[in-house]
Amino acid sequence: MQRYLPLIVLIVLASLIACRTPKPIPTSASPIFPIPVVTPSDTQPVSEVPTFLPSVSPIAVVTGDLLNVRSGPWPDYPKLGEVKKGARLKIVAKDRTEGWLLVCCVNKREGWVFSGFVQIEGSLTGVPVAEAAEPPPTPFTKDTIREPLRTATPTK
Repeated sequence: MQRYLPLIVLIVLASLIACRTPKPIPTSASPIFPIPVVTPSDTQPVSEVPTFLPSVSPIAVVTGDLLNVRSGPWPDYPKLGEVKKGARLKIVAKDRTEGWLLVCCVNKREGWVFSGFVQIEGSLTGVPVAEAAEPPPTPFTKDTIREPLRTATPTK
């Protein structure tokens, strides 16, 4: 047994060293980021719990066979393109009367469609009101076409 005593002592010491818990490393007296302590007297009752709902844009589904998409909210604005029946367009904005809807995207551009030719999926309540960038162009009629100005003909 005396012959194995150094081996037993070595095993015991090795196991003690392996099981020893490390001492904490001392740090500065004040922490870098102080942690606030909340006590029951510090808390205020919550009057309203915020509700986070996903923002879902309403969709305009084309009901007519072919719908013109225009650069502004009126038939006098230039046509940007056309969409076929069943096309689904994201509603981006509306005019004040909700008669025209700004939709995305036709030919990679936003454009205006008349709301009477689409079915709206969702609510227009949260949709912002937008104004046209510029007034509609004046259509050419016999009242808007003027005679050219007559100038005096030079004489020799």
